[in-house]
Amino acid sequence: MKKGIKLKTLILFLAASFLFFTTAQAQESFRFEGEALIHASEDDDDIEVKVIGVGGTFYFTDVNTSDHPYAEAAFLERVGSVYAGVGIGTIDSDVGMDGDITSVMADAEFMQTGSPIFLEASVSRMIIDVDSPPGGDVTWTILGIGGGWFIEDGLRVGVEYIHEEEDRDVPILVERTIEYDTLSVNGKMVKKLGAGRAFNAEATVSYVMYDDEVDDGSNNVLSLSGDYFFNRKMSAGAGLEYNRGDDNSEEGETFAANFTNFFIPRLYITVDVERFEADNRSGSDEDSLDVSLTLRF
Repeated sequence: MKKGIKLKTLILFLAASFLFFTTAQAQESFRFEGEALIHASEDDDDIEVKVIGVGGTFYFTDVNTSDHPYAEAAFLERVGSVYAGVGIGTIDSDVGMDGDITSVMADAEFMQTGSPIFLEASVSRMIIDVDSPPGGDVTWTILGIGGGWFIEDGLRVGVEYIHEEEDRDVPILVERTIEYDTLSVNGKMVKKLGAGRAFNAEATVSYVMYDDEVDDGSNNVLSLSGDYFFNRKMSAGAGLEYNRGDDNSEEGETFAANFTNFFIPRLYITVDVERFEADNRSGSDEDSLDVSLTLRF
């Protein structure tokens, strides 16, 4: 592999950041977040993916965290933001799909205190540069747009449209372009329970249409998740996703769990684990892990 995952550099960066920011005084507002993250996944076909990345979020106004769970302050205050991130990594497999991964992403969320309307847009691109002879590349491009309405403080509903294209230019695969179009209806509610405790609940219903130049069809996806905040700093959550439809390789259930802890109001860690269990032989079970460390300024 040409590009290795520089774990020693990342660990030193995280350690230095932790030592510096644990000496900072507690703050009740912030304007910017910077994150470092690690992703790792492996499926039953022995395809292993490892990625490290960095990203930053700029909020249009100061986010007041007073009396809110720290992780949900921007949502409860209705503060809009823009995000940009980059990642590099590697992919290893037993079928010749070894190579380097490069990804870039950006999204924006527009909302304002006192206004019930919110809008959002996103774009991302990931390229796998296949090293194994005879080489080639696989490219994913994703565009999303959505919006909705705050029914009341801490409760909103919305709709979203996502277009995804997967371009395969690798001789060891069938060279083709696969397109996905997803229409979703979603809802999010954060309910304060007193004494710093709170609960976050989210639900999404999606209709996914696909066309791979040979076949086309659609799948229905239901996602449910929730987080319990033990106090303003710490939360744990779980999620379930059900996928059914014409694309047999995507049919199955995804089980997720997450944990977030703020060491101080400026510094927190998030750990997410997921397992996808395929319902058909054409699909592959997959396990993934995401860890991120975020600093607020």
